Amino acid sequence: MFKYLMGLFIIIALTACERKIINEPPVVEVVDLLPLEEGQFTINNFRVGLTNTGQLSISGLTYEAGLWIGMEKNGEVRGNLVHTQPPYSNYIAEQSGRKIGVYALEAGTLYNADGWPSDLEAPMDRNGPKIYGDKMLWTALLSDTTISEPLVYAYPIKDLLVTAAVYAFNSEDLKDVFFIKYCIKNLSYETWENLRAGFFTDTDIGFSLNNKTAYDSIRQISYTYDTVDFYVAGYKFLETPKNSGVYSHRIMRKNNYINPEFGEYSFKRPEQIMYVLKGLSNDGQPMINPVTNKETLFAFTGDPITRTGWIDSPVDVRSFLSTGEFTLKPREKAWMTVVFVYHKGNNLMNSIKEMKLKIERINANKSLWDIK
Repeated sequence: MFKYLMGLFIIIALTACERKIINEPPVVEVVDLLPLEEGQFTINNFRVGLTNTGQLSISGLTYEAGLWIGMEKNGEVRGNLVHTQPPYSNYIAEQSGRKIGVYALEAGTLYNADGWPSDLEAPMDRNGPKIYGDKMLWTALLSDTTISEPLVYAYPIKDLLVTAAVYAFNSEDLKDVFFIKYCIKNLSYETWENLRAGFFTDTDIGFSLNNKTAYDSIRQISYTYDTVDFYVAGYKFLETPKNSGVYSHRIMRKNNYINPEFGEYSFKRPEQIMYVLKGLSNDGQPMINPVTNKETLFAFTGDPITRTGWIDSPVDVRSFLSTGEFTLKPREKAWMTVVFVYHKGNNLMNSIKEMKLKIERINANKSLWDIK
C-alpha cells in the first residue's frame, strides 16, 4: 500500500512539473538600446553606417549620402544638407542638450523601450521599438544652429525634425538592396510653404575615376556605372513628400575641372541650396543639354549602351535627385523613401538592365517600403 501511494505521489508531482514547464513562457532576453555617434551593421558583405549628423555610407557603394531640404520664406532661404565639404552636415541628433544619437537594431531581438525616442517619431509596435527589414539604423535629426561658417551650413530650417531609418533584408533576392526612409516634420506653429527635398550621394564603385552618372527619365532612376568593370549602383524615390514627385536630376561635380558652375568650389551660400534643389547652377542658371542645346532639368539622360544622347564624362562622380514643392502645416509630417540597388553583371548592358528590373520589382512591392 505504501509503495502504491508513493508511486502515485511521484506521478502527480511529475505531471504538475510537466504542466508547469509547458505553461511557463520561455525566458526572453531584453536588450537595452544605446545611442551611438555612428551606428553600423554588416549585411551581405556590405558595411552600412549612419552618423548622428545624418551621413549615410555603404562600403563599396557610396562614400557619403544624405537628405537635403530647402525652404524660401519672406525672401530668406534656409536649408539643411549633407555634403562632402566640412563640417559635412548641419543636422545634429540632439535636442536642447538631449543626446539622441543613432540606434542599431536587428530583427528577432526584443529591445527595452526605455530611452527609445518615440516622442520624436521613433517607430513602435506593441512589443516596443519597431524594426524595418532584418537590420536597421535609426536616428532623429534636428537643425544644428551653432554653425557660423561656411555660410552654406549656417542657415538651417528652425524647428525641423527629420528621422532617418536605414534598413536592409537578409534574403537572396534583396542582398544588394538598401532602403532609406525619412520622416520630415514641422515642429513649429507656422505653415511652411515652398519646401523642396533632395537626395545627395557621392557614389564610388570599382575605381571611382572610371565612374559615370546617368538618369533613366522613364523609370526616374539615377545611377552610377563603372565603364571598365561593369559595376552599377542606382537609386529611386519610392515615395516623395506629399506626392511632390521628381523635379530634377542635377549635375553635381566634385571640383571645378568639369562644369565648374556645378562644382563644390563655388558652392558657398545658403541660397545655392535652393538652386541645387531646383536643378540650377550655383549661379541660378538652368542646365543646358549639350546635345540638344536646350534648357533642361535632367542631366545625363543619354543611353550608355548605344552611346547616344547626353553622356557623362568619366570622373569621381556625385549625383543629386530632387522633389517638387510641398507644404507642411504645423506639426504635420511627410515621408520620403529611397531605394539603393547594386548590381554587377557579365557586361554593362546586363548590369544596367538587371539593376533597373530589380528597382521596378521593389517599387511594385509596397510591403517592403510603404511602412508608416
